Amino acid sequence: MDGVLPFSLLCRRPNMLKLADRDVYAITHTIFYVTDFGLRDPVMPRGFQPGEAVELLEALLVLAEARTNADLVASCCAA
Repeated sequence: MDGVLPFSLLCRRPNMLKLADRDVYAITHTIFYVTDFGLRDPVMPRGFQPGEAVELLEALLVLAEARTNADLVASCCAA
């Protein structure tokens, strides 16, 4: 997973306003898998700070709430 992480949507610094629901799921599930569901720290690509992922998740949570998508809200919270 660490080898493909740099090519994921999470690490491409996406414009959250342009993301479809499937993109948000891709980001949250990337976090699930790269952290082995919270059991390990991932090896982040050079230049990518974990705080960026936190900020993105916070913004995506607001977006999911605005879209009234409870499943997406849960996915963002779980990540």
